[in-house]
Amino acid sequence: MDHRDGLLVWAAKLFDLPPDVFGNVPRMVILGDGEFRMCPHKGILAYGPEEIHISAGKLVVRISGENLELSAMTPTDVLITGTLRGVEFVR
Repeated sequence: MDHRDGLLVWAAKLFDLPPDVFGNVPRMVILGDGEFRMCPHKGILAYGPEEIHISAGKLVVRISGENLELSAMTPTDVLITGTLRGVEFVR
């Protein structure tokens, strides 16, 4: 996150708004143990049926599970389906 993004996140906190409203902060949604959505993303770094790594800039989101699939992907959104076992954030 650069200085501008940090300032936008600070402003969101000041006005009690979610950080993704102002900044380029990824929003992640997990539905049960079968669906993971993220927006925005910077690309897929690793892909396999048991682990998928997604770039969020300086942060990498590591999804682990079984029968994982990249079900949908646009320049900003990604949808992972399968049996989710874990979500880990790596810097």
